[in-house]
Amino acid sequence: MNRYVVYPIKDTLLYVQYDGVWFYFSTPTNKNKFEDRLINFVEDESIKFENKRGVSIDLKIYFGFVLYRIIEKRGFKVNFRGKELESWQQVKFVFVPQI
Repeated sequence: MNRYVVYPIKDTLLYVQYDGVWFYFSTPTNKNKFEDRLINFVEDESIKFENKRGVSIDLKIYFGFVLYRIIEKRGFKVNFRGKELESWQQVKFVFVPQI
């Protein structure tokens, strides 16, 4: 396996697309960790949330961001709904109930 680091992360071509969000990575190892853990992480965290709060909410994107923050330590680059985000300060989650 080739070992390399793309830094700054804004120059990377390594990404994972999940539910309309593109998460970019500085190394193939981080990309692979994210891909391998994503589905189980989202399912496990959703179950914990539902059991603790007693309500079922689709938090797939939120938990994708949580896992990304756990794994990618060298930077931040996400494309969300066509908008490129390069800082955690640009991320804000707001719950809007659908009636």
